[in-house]
Amino acid sequence: MKGLQYTVLVIALAILSSQTIHYVYMKFFYPTTSVLDTELDTEIREAKSLDELVQRYEEARNAVREHEAGLSPDERRDSGRWDEEPYKTRNGLLAAINDWEQKNEQFRRLLVQWTYGFLVTLVGVGIYSRGHWWLGTALGLAGIAEMIWWCSPSIDLGGALGEFDRLLNTKLILSVVTAAALALAWRVWTRAGRT
Repeated sequence: MKGLQYTVLVIALAILSSQTIHYVYMKFFYPTTSVLDTELDTEIREAKSLDELVQRYEEARNAVREHEAGLSPDERRDSGRWDEEPYKTRNGLLAAINDWEQKNEQFRRLLVQWTYGFLVTLVGVGIYSRGHWWLGTALGLAGIAEMIWWCSPSIDLGGALGEFDRLLNTKLILSVVTAAALALAWRVWTRAGRT
C-alpha cells in the first residue's frame, strides 16, 4: 500500500507543480497585448464587467440598425460588408460577450466540480483514518484526481481580461489548495502507519 501511496504522491505533486508554474507564468509573464491590437481589442480587453460590454454592444447594434435603414434589401444581404464598420465593432463585441459568458460558466463548473473532489477527498481521508485503508485510499485518490483535473489548464487568453484573470486566479489558488489537501491526505496515510 505504501508503494502505491508514494507513487501517487509523486505523480500528483508533479502535475500540480507543473500546473501552478503554468498559472504563475500566465499571470505574470504572458503577454496580453499585441502590436496588431485594434482600439476595439484594447477596449474589450480592458472591460471591467459584462454590463460594460453589453452597453457598448447595444450602442454598436443601434449603429448597425441606423446604417441598415439606408440600405436596399440587396445591399443588406451582401455578406462582404461584415468586415466593415459598424458590423465589425458589433461582431467583435458580440464575440467578447460570448467569451465572457463562457469563462463565467467555466468558473462556476470549476468551483462545483473542484468542491466535489475536495469533499470526496475528505471522506476518503476520514474512512482511511478509521482503518479502512483500501476504500479510504480509493476515495482519496479519486477526489484528488478530480481536483487536479478541474485545476488543469483549459483556459485561453482572449476577450476581456477581467473574467480571464478571475478564472486564472481561481485555478492558481485551487491548485495550491489541492496540493495542501494532498499533503493532508499524505499526513493521514503516514500516521496510520499501514504498509
